[in-house]
Formats: sequence, structure tokens, C-alpha cells
Amino acid sequence: MSQLIQEILKGDRRAQGRFYDEFSPLVMGICMRYMKSHEAASDVFQEAFIKIFNNLGQVKNMQAVAGWIKRITVNTALDHLRVIRYDHDVFLEANELSDQFYSDLIDKLSTEVILQAVNNLAEGYRVIFNMSVIDGFSHKEIANELGISESTSRSQLTHARHVLKRYLNELGITRYEQVI
Repeated sequence: MSQLIQEILKGDRRAQGRFYDEFSPLVMGICMRYMKSHEAASDVFQEAFIKIFNNLGQVKNMQAVAGWIKRITVNTALDHLRVIRYDHDVFLEANELSDQFYSDLIDKLSTEVILQAVNNLAEGYRVIFNMSVIDGFSHKEIANELGISESTSRSQLTHARHVLKRYLNELGITRYEQVI
């Protein structure tokens, strides 16, 4: 990876193409999870890659390039969603379903079903669900990134879980072991 990045920094277009080919599925996957439409995801995708290529020289740990790319892409998507208004008044206790349940479920569902389920969430719920369950942000990190309270983050995640559970039940998915 180090050699590929050095070639890119020297202006090698073929190296840029190889890098793009390697990481575009990761970037687009993140964009599709955060944005409701394919058009919006494409906009975020393009902006994220511009940021990635413009800042590639700042990568310190070549083994962590994928994580660095993921972080830039998530932050780019969040920048596009900053106008979302969150409901600060609602706080519910955590759902009986754990993050591990959703992680296991996500591992077993097809990408299409996951995107459909997550895209059915309201934008605020979708952002919090993605950040917490998919991308592993803590509620404190989410609160700092979005300018909301930790309790709002927990509340939004709880609501997102209820909506997802209802949607999955409508699809006939009642236990994640049944989804293969």
C-alpha cells in the first residue's frame, strides 16, 4: 500500500485508478448507508474521494489506510447531513436488543436488504444507527460530531432499533438465525 500511495503522490494516474478500484466499494457502501438516495450517495462519494486524494500525503500509518478512508467518508456524509433536526425531547431506555444482535443480523443479511431497511429510517435515526451500530462510534463521539446530547443519541438509536425491528418483522425476519 505504501508504494501505491507514493506512486499516487508522484502523480501516477494508473496508481490512482488502482487505488480507486480498491477502495471505491468501501466508500460507496458507506455513502449508501448514510444517504437516502443514490444521487446523494454519489455526491458524497465524489466529495469523499476528492478529500481522500487531496489528503493522501497526510496518511501516517499505511496499515490503517482503510480506517482513514472510512473516517473521511463518514465525516463527508455527516457534513451533508448537518442540517438534520434532531428531536431533543424524547429519551427512552435502551432497547432489549443489543448492538451485537444488530451486528449479527447485518452480517447475515444481503446488502440490498440492509440498505433497504436502513434507508427506511428517518434521516436522524439512520445517521445515529450507522454511526453507532455500523461504524462503532460511542454515544459521546456521536454527540460531539453532531452537536447533540448523549441522551439524544441514545434515544435516536432506540427509536431506530424499534423501526428496524418492525420493518424486519414485516419482511418475516423475526430471528437473525433465520436469515442466511
